[in-house]
Amino acid sequence: MHADPSRSDGRGDGVVIAFIDTGFTAAAMPTFVGRIVQGVSEVEKQTAMDDLNGHGTEMAVIAAGGGDAGVWGVAPRAGVLPVVVADAEGHASPAAVSEGIRWASAHGAAVINISLAASIPNLEVAQAINAAAAVGILVVVAAGDLGLPGPEFPASAPGAIAVYGEDPSGKIGAHSNLPTAVAVLAPGERIESLVQTESGVRKLLVNGTSAAAALVSGVLAACLSAATHRYPTFEGRSSVCKDLLLTRRGGQFLDLNYIVEAVK
Repeated sequence: MHADPSRSDGRGDGVVIAFIDTGFTAAAMPTFVGRIVQGVSEVEKQTAMDDLNGHGTEMAVIAAGGGDAGVWGVAPRAGVLPVVVADAEGHASPAAVSEGIRWASAHGAAVINISLAASIPNLEVAQAINAAAAVGILVVVAAGDLGLPGPEFPASAPGAIAVYGEDPSGKIGAHSNLPTAVAVLAPGERIESLVQTESGVRKLLVNGTSAAAALVSGVLAACLSAATHRYPTFEGRSSVCKDLLLTRRGGQFLDLNYIVEAVK
């Protein structure tokens, strides 16, 4: 993806990515100090923002990791806004997800990452995504990992940017649904991340469209930060970054360097 962590432009400065997920635990990740935005829990009887599952932390590191334990995210200076919608088992209610999206939209998120999928659509969640997209917020959603045609919900909702996973050869990954319409392909196999442990953090490799979506959220945060001077309004930056993402040059992998250079 040409996401060189030492590059000078497009590192996510000033851009907040919200993670609609299981929370975020970064006690052993000092590079996130000063970049964590006060989040909220929409899970009943769970007020703490700590990640009891690990999934939300993994996604945040993939998108915005700053080099802790040698693991870099795509936008290593982006802000991270954790919105807890899923419990320790990874289960989320539609009410929690819709409220989480609306909360993130109202509290500074420029990109909303939803690495969750469901088999049944929900009107409230769809409306929350559509409302966010209507004001230029980039809502990135994992397409699902079942090998089925098309995206699961909420990647299928109007306004969502559906992300599918590809393997290193550019083929659809083994842990991905199959694209049937306009969508984004991003690496989705063996994506390096970190998870909190009792003694610190450990590396792990993540497969699936959850990881692919997190990479795309990082790409968009990087693009938004690089476009600041050329496109003075958020709506302008949002529109050009989304267009660049969806109109990738034919036959090529998602290329962060190309996108950053295009908006500078």
